[in-house]
Amino acid sequence: MLHFQRMETINRSIVVDNKNDDAIVANRNSTTFNQWHRNNNRTTAMCSIVINEELYLDEFVDYHRALGFDHFFFYDNTDMSELEQWGKLKGNDIWVFPFPGVGRQLEAYKHCAQVVAKEANGPFEWVAFFDADEYLVLKQHDHIADMLEQYCSSGALMVNWVAFGSDGWNLPIHEPVTRRFLYREAKVNQHVKTIVRVKDIAETKLDWDPHNFVELKNHSSHDSNGNPVEGPFNENGPTDVVVLHHYSHKSHKEYLWKRQRGRADLRQNRKNVQIQKQNAQEALGNFLRSIGSDAVPRKNDTISGKVFDDSAWKFLKEKVPAYALFDEIGLLPASQ
Repeated sequence: MLHFQRMETINRSIVVDNKNDDAIVANRNSTTFNQWHRNNNRTTAMCSIVINEELYLDEFVDYHRALGFDHFFFYDNTDMSELEQWGKLKGNDIWVFPFPGVGRQLEAYKHCAQVVAKEANGPFEWVAFFDADEYLVLKQHDHIADMLEQYCSSGALMVNWVAFGSDGWNLPIHEPVTRRFLYREAKVNQHVKTIVRVKDIAETKLDWDPHNFVELKNHSSHDSNGNPVEGPFNENGPTDVVVLHHYSHKSHKEYLWKRQRGRADLRQNRKNVQIQKQNAQEALGNFLRSIGSDAVPRKNDTISGKVFDDSAWKFLKEKVPAYALFDEIGLLPASQ
C-alpha cells in the first residue's frame, strides 16, 4: 500500500541562470514534489522535451502513470509555451517548463537532472529520460519501481528500443498510438535510453549523446543482464525484462511533420540543416507514395517481415479501462 505525505499547495517558480543560456521560468499553482513521496522512497520521475506532441501526451502520461511513474517533467520546446494550459489540467504530477530554441534536448535533460537531484533526499529515487514516442514495456513486473529495485539498485539502466513502423497508415487518425501501430521490427534496435538512480548522478554532459549522457558516481551504466553499456548503443541488448517501444514513425503524414520540424538534439549548423532537409525530402516522398497506393493498413507489404506486438496496447486498456472503448469504435481491429 502506498502512503503519501500531505503538503500544502504553493506557487512555485523555477529560474535557471540566463548567463548559461538555460533560462527557464516556470510559474504555476502546483503541489510540492513531496506529495508523491512514498514512505518506501521508490518514486520515479520522467523527463521529456517535446514539441508539437500535444496529440500524444495524454496517452503517454496515462500509460506511464499506470506503469507507476510518479512525476513528469515536460520541457516545452515550442516558441510560445503552448503546453502550459494542458499541464495544469492534466494533474499536479505534471510540470511544464518553457524551453524554446533549437537543439536543446541535452540542455533540458541537464536541467531536469539538476531538479531531481535537488530533491534526492525527498521523493525521487530514479529518473527516466524518454521522448514522448517511447513507451516502456515491462516483461516480468507490473510496476516500474519493482523492476528498478531489482535491475537498477545503482548506476543507470540502459533500455533498448524496438522500433515500430507505419503499419501502412498514410494519415493520422484519432486513436491511441499503442493501438494504431502493432507491428515492430523483429530485431532489437541497438539504440538505448537511460533510467538512472538519482543519487548516483555525478554530472550530465552536454557534449555527449542524448541516448547515454549521464556521468555516474563510481557506478556503471548497464543493461538488465548486468553487462556494461558505453555510448548510445547496445547491440543485441536484452529484451526479456524491459524494452522501450519506439513509435518514431507513426503514419506517413505524421513522419513528414516530424522531419519537417527537425530534431531537438541537433544544433543548427550547416551539416545538420542539410541532414534535416534530406530527411524531410525522404519523408515527403514516402508520404506521396503512400497516398497514391491502394494498400490497406496492417496488410501484406505494409507489415512484411514485422512482428505483431500488442503488449503496450493490452497493458494500457487493462490499466486504464476507458481506452478499451477504442476497440469498439476503432477503424480496424487491434489484431493480426
